[in-house]
Amino acid sequence: MRRSVKIVLTILLLIMATVHTFAQTNLLSKAKGARVVSFNSNYPGEAQNEGAGWDVSSLVAGVSGGAPEDLPVWCTGTGAPFPHIAVIELPKAMWLTTFVFNNFIIDEQAYPGISARGLRLEMSTTGPHAGYETVASFDLERNQNNQEVRIIPRQARWVKIVITSNWGNPTWTELGQLSAYDDGSRPGDMAGQLKQSGATEIYGIYFDFAAATLRPESRQTLEEIATLLRNDAALQFIVEGHTDDRGDAAANLALSEARAQAVCRALADMGIAASRLEAVGYGESRPISSNDHTIGRAQNRRVTLRVKQAG
Repeated sequence: MRRSVKIVLTILLLIMATVHTFAQTNLLSKAKGARVVSFNSNYPGEAQNEGAGWDVSSLVAGVSGGAPEDLPVWCTGTGAPFPHIAVIELPKAMWLTTFVFNNFIIDEQAYPGISARGLRLEMSTTGPHAGYETVASFDLERNQNNQEVRIIPRQARWVKIVITSNWGNPTWTELGQLSAYDDGSRPGDMAGQLKQSGATEIYGIYFDFAAATLRPESRQTLEEIATLLRNDAALQFIVEGHTDDRGDAAANLALSEARAQAVCRALADMGIAASRLEAVGYGESRPISSNDHTIGRAQNRRVTLRVKQAG
C-alpha cells in the first residue's frame, strides 16, 4: 500500500514538473522556431539586418536574465508613420494563452517618449497575410518590462504586432522582445462552470495596463455574460476584480474595484439591470496562482464572476 502511494505521488510530482516547465517555455522565441516574416518599418533602413542593434528580429530574440536595459529592442524607421507592424511566424499552429510585453527602453533617457504605447495583438491560422482576428488591444505602461496579458486560449501560427502610438517621440518608436506562453488551459464553458461551482474566472475582458479602461475586444465576453442574465431573470452576479501582487497593495485594491465597477457599468449599458450586479475588488489578496512567475501573475490579474445567492 505504501509503495503504491509513493508511486502515485512520484507520478504526480513528475506531472507537475512537466506542466511547470511547459508553461514557462517562451514560444515566441527564435530558439523555439519563431521568426519575423514581415514588417513595415525597421532601423536602420528598411532591410532586415538580423543581429544589428534595434532590428525587428529583436522581438523574437528570447534573451533571458540580465538587467532590463540588456533586452533586445526593435526600433522603427526614422520618421515612419503609424501603425508599425511586425508579423511573427511560429513553426506550427500553437495554443497561446499569455503574452509578455517588454517596454523598458534605455533610449527613453535621450529620446523621451520613444517607448511603444498603443498596441494591437492579432492572430491567424490561415497565412502570414490573411485570416487575422484582433485578440486584444491596450495601452502599455511607459518604460516598463514584464507587462503580461492573458488572452482567451486560442491557436495561432502567425502573430501580428501592431503598434498604433508611442509615448510622444516624433521620430522613432521602440518595443522590447516579446514572450508568449501556453499555460495548458483551453476555452471554457462559462455557463457550465457557473452551474457546477457557482463561479468562473473570466479572462476575455481586457483593460489598459494599470487602468480600468475597458477595451473593445471585451465586447464578446461581456455579451456572453449578458446573455446568461437575459436567459435567467432570477440570476444575479457578484463581479470580482483581482490583481497580482506587484506594486502598492492599496493601489491594487483600488484598481481591482474600479475594474469590477467598469464591467458592471458595461453590462448595465447593455440593458442589464444594475440591481442584478455587485462589484467587489479584492486587489492582490486572493491569488489563484504564484506571483513568482509570468504565468501566475497573468492568471491572478482577472475578473471572477460569482453567482449571488438569494437572501
